[in-house]
Amino acid sequence: MVCSLKKRLIMFIIHPLYLDFFSVLDDWNALSPEDKINKYYSGYFNKEKTFFQYLFFEYMNFTADSFHDRIIMIKPEDYSNLISVCKINSPERIIKETISLCQKYFYPENDIEIYLIIGFFSPDGLNTKIKGKKNRVIVIGLERYQDMSMLEIVLAHEYGHLLLKPKTNMNIWEKIHREGIAFLFSSLVLTNRPLHKILFIDRNSLYEVQSKIAELKVLLVKKEISLNDLFRMTWKQFPDRAGNPLSYLYARDLYQANGFDYILAIKDIRKSVINWCMDKKNSSDNCLF
Repeated sequence: MVCSLKKRLIMFIIHPLYLDFFSVLDDWNALSPEDKINKYYSGYFNKEKTFFQYLFFEYMNFTADSFHDRIIMIKPEDYSNLISVCKINSPERIIKETISLCQKYFYPENDIEIYLIIGFFSPDGLNTKIKGKKNRVIVIGLERYQDMSMLEIVLAHEYGHLLLKPKTNMNIWEKIHREGIAFLFSSLVLTNRPLHKILFIDRNSLYEVQSKIAELKVLLVKKEISLNDLFRMTWKQFPDRAGNPLSYLYARDLYQANGFDYILAIKDIRKSVINWCMDKKNSSDNCLF
């Protein structure tokens, strides 16, 4: 595995902004729509204005009107379970414990900021670079967490993305390469977690994808499958997120044959993925587990 030299003490700065959101909910139902918007901004949004401006209006493409509509629609009772879950299993504690595990495998060169937020359909996990902020940023959107069992997996996956510089507008080859590295990293860090959890799919889907890996490879080489078809939930021919196991297998095979440094140093990613798809010697067609 790879590890950066510890030239200086790296800071992992945790921003538990979800606590500010919970505070905003106090007496929420008694407020007028205008007062709800004002309280949301003063008690939550403006605490990290640069960050939220990027997340909601640039990354998630909210307009001011649609964003304000979402604020007005907030119902405190929708968050009662999450409030209880966070009291029982502190997200900050889980984050710190997971970071300690990840640092044994890879030590970043620069400080990392981790934002624990509650948004509107925000990503469960996101690794990005925000204009105006020097550090890489990991975002954890907690609103869909029914418990905290997946938090360490999501964080380890996003931590794995730190091994490469962030990139937007990826093509299908880059997506396979980068997601594969992140899935491989989290599987090496969290050896006690089942693979289907690491890959964010259910067990039955994992078995089904296993039986169709060869078919997926052919479609990739022939350019008959899109990035959305492979990684999203839009194509009925294959299980949802079929690209997750495929990406993991790509990275795992390269890692087992050449080591992690080799994967990180690859320049021609398209060629690397296609060569893997066409290589009859790798084991991925026969063994996913």
